[in-house]
Amino acid sequence: MSGWGGRRTQAFRAHVLRVKGTTCHLCGGPGADTVDHRTPLAKGGAPFDLANAEPAHGACNYARQDTDLSEWFRTHPLPARPRLAPSREW
Repeated sequence: MSGWGGRRTQAFRAHVLRVKGTTCHLCGGPGADTVDHRTPLAKGGAPFDLANAEPAHGACNYARQDTDLSEWFRTHPLPARPRLAPSREW
């Protein structure tokens, strides 16, 4: 695989962020700016497959490296989000 910093990669990253949003799938926070591969490339993951790509912060993506997702979430559970009250009474 060559050109992992080229135009194809930039276009793929933009597509993933446009389609899947900018919420980091690793920490749950807003502002994801990179693509993390569910199955890491080092473990045979497809590089330009939308089903294998998720938005992630650069720092989260770097921290995960090639750790399996199940192991990542075991050691880095997503924070619990409080339920918001309804915006209006029906």
